[in-house]
Amino acid sequence: MSARAKATGRGPGRVLRPGAVAVALVWLIGACTSGGGQAAPPTTVATTTSTTTPADLSGGTLRVGLPEPAGISPATVEGLSGLEITDLLFDGLTSLGPDGRALPAVAETWESDDGAIWDFHLRSDAVFENGEPVTAQSFVDAFTRLADPRTSAPLAPLGSYVLGISGWGAPTDGDQPPRLGVAAADPTTLRIVLDRPFSLLPEALAHPVFSPVAAADLNPGGPSGPIGNGPYRLAAPWSPGAGAVLERSPTYTGPRPPVGRLEIVPTDPLDAGGALDRSELDIAMITAESTPTPGSSWSPVAADGPAAVFLGFPILTAPTDQVDLRAALVLAIDRQTLAARVDPQLFDPLDRFIVPPLHGSAESACATCRTDAEDALTRWQALEEPPESLRLYHVDSPRAAATARALAAQWGQNPGVAVEPVPMDLLAMVESLGDGALDGPFLIDWSWDAPTVLDVIGPLLRTGSADNFTGLADSDLDAALVDARGSLDPAEQSRAVRAATARIDEQVPLTPLLARRVTWGAADSLEGVTLDPYGSVRLNVVSVP
Repeated sequence: MSARAKATGRGPGRVLRPGAVAVALVWLIGACTSGGGQAAPPTTVATTTSTTTPADLSGGTLRVGLPEPAGISPATVEGLSGLEITDLLFDGLTSLGPDGRALPAVAETWESDDGAIWDFHLRSDAVFENGEPVTAQSFVDAFTRLADPRTSAPLAPLGSYVLGISGWGAPTDGDQPPRLGVAAADPTTLRIVLDRPFSLLPEALAHPVFSPVAAADLNPGGPSGPIGNGPYRLAAPWSPGAGAVLERSPTYTGPRPPVGRLEIVPTDPLDAGGALDRSELDIAMITAESTPTPGSSWSPVAADGPAAVFLGFPILTAPTDQVDLRAALVLAIDRQTLAARVDPQLFDPLDRFIVPPLHGSAESACATCRTDAEDALTRWQALEEPPESLRLYHVDSPRAAATARALAAQWGQNPGVAVEPVPMDLLAMVESLGDGALDGPFLIDWSWDAPTVLDVIGPLLRTGSADNFTGLADSDLDAALVDARGSLDPAEQSRAVRAATARIDEQVPLTPLLARRVTWGAADSLEGVTLDPYGSVRLNVVSVP
């Protein structure tokens, strides 16, 4: 379950967030004017805008199996498969390295004195596939289009609740686009003004939704796009259900991708293993249960992705209003056994609040995530009136039910309490949590869109957050989260993350349980297959024999 009801984001398997985060930004930055770009039609069908320059197709063809994307441009994209393709067609300001830190892309350098006003200095040689230069205005236009409600971009809320760009989500006047805290200081300098300091803005801007837009894409009478600036371009018009063919872009000035041609084949992950067995695909998203048949020449590649299972407690409602009860239950959990019983192919035990390799993971270790049966029993027996039974609430799904049963079995042994798993419809569960109507612990399947401490911990525990279902209101934790978000000093940022997790350990409003893996299948002959912190494969660095 993910409470913010967002349609699928960067990671796979994301669920809708039923209406929680409703942040209205009312700041209008007078010093920063928008580019006034036109809103893209919400039902745009992409067509190729490639120039007649022949593509260099040397390096072979890579056949990629992905679920059918809903869109492949920043204004229409959602879901991992669409983001994989969008990431090939576009370069944003930054990209992510294997450690989750920002690397230069269109922006060569960036700087900020206070974490709230940022200047990004762009390369002068970046161009769109139609030859148009990529300038600071290209990003101003892109951000304005994305933030405009008329665009109906599925991932537009990332600009407000993740980045916090001033004016994003503020009411607009009639047909006028929103005024945002983005401006072209000069053709190669983009200034971004935030409503609050955010030290990891460069990392968050690596998300493909924040890619630039060509001026030709803003003209209602011109091409419908996408006109990309990335390592690949569309070789032929794209329409839903037909797959896509990408070819190496001759205008791209970044690192040359090894493969000249990519064939994107619409493939259900349930069927991808068989297609890999038959050598019909070279690489594909697969299910955790998929395994190569004897004699086949492919292997699974998995890594923990941007999703985890947390156990939460309504701390204002009996009996979970007792911190020692919460601590006893948490200390009694054997995460290794839990992962093995639920699904060892899909889950890894998680003993920290931020999943590696996201920035801040090392500092977010959970002190109460250890298994200590003796301490758990001692705390439980010290309760004035330990309950004889508990309800454990979870979304009505097979894996959530398996997790609840495994926890119930462990707690039945230690501290010896009877646990009734209670399955609920997702929307009903979210509404009940929001109303404070649940009287026992609950399971949260949480996913995030940016590798930042605020997007992982903040929504779940920040005072007043629409996704804080624990009832926690802790000013010290809030202050630590603000420091972790805003400090430009790495040492101070690390200290703030440790301070935040220490406050969580003291009060135990929730605890991490399991990290969810993302799994791909790749032919053994491929080289350069690695997963990034979002669980995506960097297809532009994969090579075929």
